[in-house]
Amino acid sequence: MAYEQKDMSGALFKNARKTKESHPDYRGNVTIEGHKYELVGWLRKSQKSGATFLSLKVSEPRERGYQRREGQGYAPEDNFE
Repeated sequence: MAYEQKDMSGALFKNARKTKESHPDYRGNVTIEGHKYELVGWLRKSQKSGATFLSLKVSEPRERGYQRREGQGYAPEDNFE
């Protein structure tokens, strides 16, 4: 029996592929009104209170074989094999 994510729910997992400080600490997905979105999060510390919190970003899911390029939306990966 396969796991099916319920509507209006999601999950985050520790980002094992983090290689730069700017990469998210957590990655996952969320389903809202039947549409699946990519969910990423960064651990942050409040300058005012010193409290630790999780800053989140939701975006359209990436298509396999494509990677996002800054300011250009999605572009095919360079594959010169």
